[in-house]
Amino acid sequence: MKSNEMGEKMKQLLVLLMILPTIIFAVNPESEAKVNEAWSAWQLNDLVLVEEHFKSALDLDETNFRAYMGLTLFYKMQEKTEVGWKTLEKGLEYTDNKYPYLYSFLLTRIIRDNINKKKTNCIKYLEDTAKEGDPTGALQATLYSSLTRYYASKKKLSKAKQYVAKTNTISNWMMIGPFENVSASGYDTVYPPEENYDPLARYEGKEKVPTFWFQNTPTDMYVWIDFRKHFGAAEAIYYGNSFVFSPIKQSAQIRTGTSGSLKVFLNDENIFEICDENNNSEDSYIVETELQKGWNRLLIKTGFSEISNCNFYARITDANGKKIEGLDYSLENKTYISKPNAPSKVIEHFAFEYFKQQIEENPEHPENYVMLATAYFMQDKAIEAELILKKALEIVPDCSLIYLNLANAYLRGEKEDERITATEKLYELNETIPLGIKYRFNKFISNQEFEKADDLIEKMDEHCNRKDYYDAKIKYYAVRELYDKLISSVEEAYKYEPDGLDFAYLKALLTIETTKQYYSAIKIMKGVLKKNYSEDVLSILVDFTLKDGDLISWKNYSGKMIELVPDSPTYKVNVSDVYLELQQYSEAEQYIRQALKIVPSYGPYWARLGKIFRHSKLNRKAIEAYEKALLYNRNDYTSLDNIRELEDKGSIFNCFKTNDIEQLVADSSTHDDYPDDNSMVILMDKKRVVYPEGGSITEHELLIKVFNQEGIEKFQEYGIGYNSYKQRLVIEEGVVIKQDGSRIQGDRNRNRVVFKTLEEDDVIYLKWKLEDYQSGDMLGHFWDVESLSYPIPAQAVRYSLLVPKQKEFQYKTMNIDLEPEITEVEDNFLYSWQTCNEDAIEQEYQMPNSKDVGKVLFVSSIPDWQYIADWYEKIATAKTKSSYEITEVVKGLFEDEPDLDQMEKVKRIYEYIIENITYSSVSFRQSAYVPQKARDVLVNRLGDCKDVSALSIAMFKEIGVKAYFVLADTYDYALNKNQLPSLSAFTHCIVAVETDEGLRYLDHTAQNYDFSTIPSSMIDGCCLPIMEDQNALIFLPEEYSNETKVIRNSNMKILSDNSVVINKKNIKTGDLAAGMRSSYRYKNDKKREKRLTEILANEHPTVKLEKLTMNDFDKLTHEVHYEYEYSVEDYITNAGEFYFLKIPWADNKEPSKSISYETREYPIIRWSYSNYCKEEMIIEIPNDLKPVDLQSEYEFISFAGEYSLTFIFDGNNLKCTRILKRKETDIPVEKYLEFKEFYSNIVNTDKMQILLEKK
Repeated sequence: MKSNEMGEKMKQLLVLLMILPTIIFAVNPESEAKVNEAWSAWQLNDLVLVEEHFKSALDLDETNFRAYMGLTLFYKMQEKTEVGWKTLEKGLEYTDNKYPYLYSFLLTRIIRDNINKKKTNCIKYLEDTAKEGDPTGALQATLYSSLTRYYASKKKLSKAKQYVAKTNTISNWMMIGPFENVSASGYDTVYPPEENYDPLARYEGKEKVPTFWFQNTPTDMYVWIDFRKHFGAAEAIYYGNSFVFSPIKQSAQIRTGTSGSLKVFLNDENIFEICDENNNSEDSYIVETELQKGWNRLLIKTGFSEISNCNFYARITDANGKKIEGLDYSLENKTYISKPNAPSKVIEHFAFEYFKQQIEENPEHPENYVMLATAYFMQDKAIEAELILKKALEIVPDCSLIYLNLANAYLRGEKEDERITATEKLYELNETIPLGIKYRFNKFISNQEFEKADDLIEKMDEHCNRKDYYDAKIKYYAVRELYDKLISSVEEAYKYEPDGLDFAYLKALLTIETTKQYYSAIKIMKGVLKKNYSEDVLSILVDFTLKDGDLISWKNYSGKMIELVPDSPTYKVNVSDVYLELQQYSEAEQYIRQALKIVPSYGPYWARLGKIFRHSKLNRKAIEAYEKALLYNRNDYTSLDNIRELEDKGSIFNCFKTNDIEQLVADSSTHDDYPDDNSMVILMDKKRVVYPEGGSITEHELLIKVFNQEGIEKFQEYGIGYNSYKQRLVIEEGVVIKQDGSRIQGDRNRNRVVFKTLEEDDVIYLKWKLEDYQSGDMLGHFWDVESLSYPIPAQAVRYSLLVPKQKEFQYKTMNIDLEPEITEVEDNFLYSWQTCNEDAIEQEYQMPNSKDVGKVLFVSSIPDWQYIADWYEKIATAKTKSSYEITEVVKGLFEDEPDLDQMEKVKRIYEYIIENITYSSVSFRQSAYVPQKARDVLVNRLGDCKDVSALSIAMFKEIGVKAYFVLADTYDYALNKNQLPSLSAFTHCIVAVETDEGLRYLDHTAQNYDFSTIPSSMIDGCCLPIMEDQNALIFLPEEYSNETKVIRNSNMKILSDNSVVINKKNIKTGDLAAGMRSSYRYKNDKKREKRLTEILANEHPTVKLEKLTMNDFDKLTHEVHYEYEYSVEDYITNAGEFYFLKIPWADNKEPSKSISYETREYPIIRWSYSNYCKEEMIIEIPNDLKPVDLQSEYEFISFAGEYSLTFIFDGNNLKCTRILKRKETDIPVEKYLEFKEFYSNIVNTDKMQILLEKK
C-alpha cells in the first residue's frame, strides 16, 4: 500500500475512534435508571433529588459516565466549581473519548476556577492531556494556549513560550491595512492584496490613508496576530501574508481561529470563508487542502464592523494536528504557482462531530444537547447553540439547565429580551440557581428596589459562590452610599480572596482614600502580582508608583509590562508620555518610535512624536511628524493648528474678515427701526475652512438683539444644531452683552446656552466651532445649506468658504441673485457671500417652509446624487443580510398560505413590520447613517426609519422580491427642489419595492397606515432611491398613495323639547384612517368614549354620547368604519314661531387665518387634508314644522376644488348632501383672491342655519 493511502486509512480510523460512543464500560441497568430519574427530577426542578439520583447512580455503578456528566453539569449550574471539576475529572476516566468533553468545559468556570488551585490537580491534568495529545490535535492546540496563559500569569515566561512553540503556529506575517469595511462592505470587496503580492506597493486604504506592507514585530506571546494593536482604524479589513515552502506536493490542513470575518487564500484561491464576526479559539476552522511543491502563498483576510476585536491565528498541520516536517516559512516575496486548482474540504470540528453523533444515537439524553451547545459556545456559535438547546426543550421542556444555557446563547446572540425571559423562567423554575438570583439582584439594583435587592443578598450567601456574594454586597452598599458597610465588605472580601485582583484593587483604592498615600496600596498589589502576573496588575502598579513619585519602581514595572506584552504599543506610548512630562525628550522619542514600529500608520502616535519635537525645539522635525499624523488622520485639526503655529502663520481663521463685536453692537438698529419685530440679527457670520487633507471646520459668530419680552422668550435659551455623530462642538463664547457694554456669561449645557439675565435691548453673542469628522467616501466632502434671510430682520449675514485652489465644488442661490467675492489667500481661494439689511421673512399661516421661500445659498463638493446613492448602497446593503431568525419569521408568515400572490406576500411582510417592530423616533440627521443589522432589528423589535427599512429589504429577499433603500425628506421639512447633492436633503428613509405591478414605495414607520397608503407628508417630498443610474432626486407624486376620503351617512332626529339625537356612520381612508387608528386603536371602550365625548363637547357643551362602535381598528385595512350616536339638549333655537337649526356637519370648514390677509406673499400649503369629503344627512323634522325659503342647491367651483350642498324635503325628512372635492393641494399667490372667495363661501354655507316654522 502506498504511504499516502496508508496515511488516509489511519486518519479515517482515528476519526472513527474519536466519534465512537462509549462501549468499553457496560452500564448497570439500575444505575442507568437512576440517571433517568435524575433527569426526570430535573424536569421537575427538584434539585435536591437531581443530585441524590446522580449520586445514587454512581453508588450503584461508579463507571456510569452519564451520571458523572449529569452531576458535573449540575454542579456547573450551581456554580460549585471545585466539586464540579473533581466530578468531571473522575468521570473522564470512564469514557473512551474524553477529548470532546474536556474541550467543551475548557473555558467554563469548572476549569477556570480550578486551574490555579493546587489541591484540585487541574493544571497537571491539563498538562498531561496536552502531552498525550488527541486524535485531531485541535484540543491539544487549545490546551497549549491555556497553559501558555497560565504560566505567563505565574511569571514563568520561558515555560509559557515553550508551550506556545509546540503549536507550530505561524508567528511572522507581513501585514497591510486598513481597507474600508463599514457595514461589512469590505468582506466581498476585492482589495489589491488579493490580486497580487508586492511588498513595496502602497495602496489607498480606508479614509484615503496610504497602506503598505510591514512585519508584525515584535510578535505576541500567544502568536495571535492582533490587528487592533498594529492599526488604529475600526470597521476595517486587514490582511496577513506569508510564504510556505513544501518540499513535495502534499495534503495539509490549514487551521485558523479569528475574531472577525475570515477568508483564507492559498496560492490565490479562496479555500475558506465565513462572514460571521465571531470570537473563537485555536483550530476553530480546519480546511484540508494541498500544498504545491515549492513556495505557496498564504493570505489571511480578516475584517470587523460589529465586534470590537480583529485578530487571527493560523497553523499548517497534518490530519492529526501534528507538524509537517520540511515546511519552511518566509516573509520575502517568492515565486509560486498561482491558482493551481487545489482541492479543499472544510473539516467539521471534532467536538461538534462527536456530540452530533451522540445525539443521533441517543436522542433522548439531554446532556448531549447541552454538551454540543457548550462546544458551540467555545466558537461563539450562538444561533447553533440556541437551536440545539430548543431541541433539548422538546425532551425536557421545563428543565432549568436548558434555560440556563439558553440564557447564555441569547446573551451571545445579543437577544436581550429573550435572555431576560429565559433568566426569569430559570428563577421561576427554581429560586436557588445562582444565575437567576444574580440576575434578579442586578435588576432590583437597577430599578432601585433596594429592599428586594437586600433580601437577595442573603439568598446569595446561601446559594452563590463567595466571590459573587461579596461582589453583590459591595455593589449594594456602594449604590446605597452606605460607606461604613462598604468599607467593611471590601475588607471582608479581601480577606477571603487576597490574591484576587478585584477585591485587592478595591482594598488598595480604599487604602489610598483613607491614608492619602500609595505605599500600602502598592504593597497590596505586589502581593497580587506574585500570584497573578498579568497586564491588569502590572498596569495598576505602573499607575500607583507613578502617582507615588517612585520613578525607579515605575520604570521597573513599565519594563515588565512591555516584556509581558511586547506587541502592545499602548504601554510604550504611556512610558513616552511620562518621559515627555519629565522633559526627558530623548527617552520619550525612543519609546514613541518603538510604538510606531508596531503601528506605523497611526496618526495620533505621529502627533505625539511631533509634540516631543516641538517641546525639544526641533521645529522642522515636529512639522514633518505632524504632517505624517495628517497623512494617517485627515481630521487631525490639532496637528493642523500646530503646523501653522510652527510656521508662524497664526490661526487659519485669521484669513477671514474679523468682526468688531463692540462696534457692531454699538451701531446696531433699534426697536424703532423695526417696530413690528421682537428681535433682530445683528450678525450671522459662518466661516468654513476646507483643508487639502480632507477635513473641514467651521467657525460661527452670532449677534442677536432682543427688543421686547417676546424676543426674550424666543432667545433666552439657544440650541446650536449639529450632528453629534460626525461633528465636535466647541462653544467659545456665550454671553449677554448688556446696554452698558458689560458681558454676563450664559449657562452652558452641551449644545445649549441659557441667558438668564437677558433683558430688552440686550444682545446675545455666541461664537462656536464645529469640527467635521466625515469618514469613508464622504471624507473630503463638505456641504452647506445657508439661510441668508430669517423670520426676523438681519443686519448682516455672511458665509465665507476657504478652499484649496484645486478643490472642486458647486454653489447656487435661491430667491436671490448673489455672486461671491473671491480672493486669493495663501494657497487657497476665499469665497464670501453677504447680505445686508434684510427684512424679516413675512410670516403667514400655512406658508411654505422658510427654506423654500427665503434667500438660501447651497454649497456642495459632492459631484452628483449618484455619488450619494453609491455611498449609501455601500454602507447599508450589508445590513440587509438575512439570518436564521429572519428566515424563520418569513417562513412562518406564509406556512398556512404558501400560494399567495406576490403582492399579498409583500403586503403581509409590510404589515408584520408595522405591527411588530416599535419605531424609535430618533431624528435621522441626529443618528448615524448606517442602519442596524436587519437581524438585530427583528430580534430587538426596535428601530428607526433606516433600521426597519433594512429589515424589510431582508425579508423581501426571502420571497424573491427586490427592494431598495430610499433616502427621503418629508414635505414639512422643505421641498428641496433647488438642493445641491448633500446629506442635508434627507431626514427619513423608506423603501422602494419592485413588484409585478411596478415600483411601490413603503414607509415602514407609518404605523396605522395600510399597505396602499404612504403618509401625505411624503407626497411631493424629495427622495433618492438607492439604485443604479439614480442621478437625480425624485418627488413622490400623489398617485403613490391612495386618496384620503371621508364618507358619512348621518341621521338627526329633532325631539319635542328641542333636543336632538344624531347618528353618524363613517368611513375614512388614507391619512384620516391612520389618524383614527392612532387616536383610538390602543384604547379600551371607556377611553374611546371619553376621547370622542371631549371632541364633541368642543362644539356641543351639553353633549351626551349614547353609542360608539369601532370595527376592525386592529386591522390595517384601507378603510376604517365606525359609528357613533349622541344627543344634545336645547340644540334648536326658538324665536317665537320660528326655529333655527344648524346642520351638525362633522367636516365643516372653519374660518382660517390663512385667508385673513388682503394679499399674500407666499402660497397656501395644503389647504385641505382630504381629497374627497361627502356627508349625507337625513334630518327628521317634527310633524308640526317645515323649512322656510330653503334654497335647494349651493355650488361653488374653483381651480382649488368643488363644493356642493343640496337639500331635498320629502314628507318630514330633509335630506342634506354636502360634498367637497379638492382639485389642487396648494394655492399659488396669483390665485389667492379667487381661493379666498371660494373658501369663504364654503365657510359661510357650512355654518348656515335652516329656518323652520310651524305648519
